[in-house]
Amino acid sequence: MRGRGGEKPLPRILIRNVFRTLFEKLLGQSCLRVLELRLRSRFSEDPYKVLCEDPERFCRELRMIFGKGLNSLFKVAAEKIIDDYSMDYQHVEEFMRRAESERLTGDELLELLVEAVRRVAPGALLLGERERDGVVKLIELAEASGGIEERMFSRLCWAIKIGKVIVFGIEVAEENVPIAIYSRRYARFRQLADEWIREASKLLRSGLYAT
Repeated sequence: MRGRGGEKPLPRILIRNVFRTLFEKLLGQSCLRVLELRLRSRFSEDPYKVLCEDPERFCRELRMIFGKGLNSLFKVAAEKIIDDYSMDYQHVEEFMRRAESERLTGDELLELLVEAVRRVAPGALLLGERERDGVVKLIELAEASGGIEERMFSRLCWAIKIGKVIVFGIEVAEENVPIAIYSRRYARFRQLADEWIREASKLLRSGLYAT
């Protein structure tokens, strides 16, 4: 249930793809690629790893690149997130105010991207690294005991039901990685699974194979 090299790749992949989808619309594909190359050169590692692990450093580098123009860019990005992910305006209002006043932090940028990922699995709890380990063990036990009641798979995403728990995940490097759980006893599995597979697949296709 791990990505390449034993690395836990998520939610980095989905966060990366939210960022790439947004900034490709704002900057264009060529400018986004130049930005990513510049960030990779400055960080000497995957810039989206830096975004997830040290968002302040990521944000400082963006500010060095864009200067005062970054505030307007963030404001427009927030407006796009509202539209693209059906997010309540009030949820990002403080983000936009802080962007305009140049007081926006890297943590706030990361939280906005994470919230967009949450919209892909409404009502579900995103799993951190420690929680994913526990869910992997739960799935393994359920597989061994025949406890998986329903399951749905697509080329990129999957969903399974174990008792009253629904687990959402994606496939990375031929490994199935759990991303989120939904734990309401009477939830309609097919409806939730369809929504997850449709929305997560769309998000993953936007940048999964980009370099």
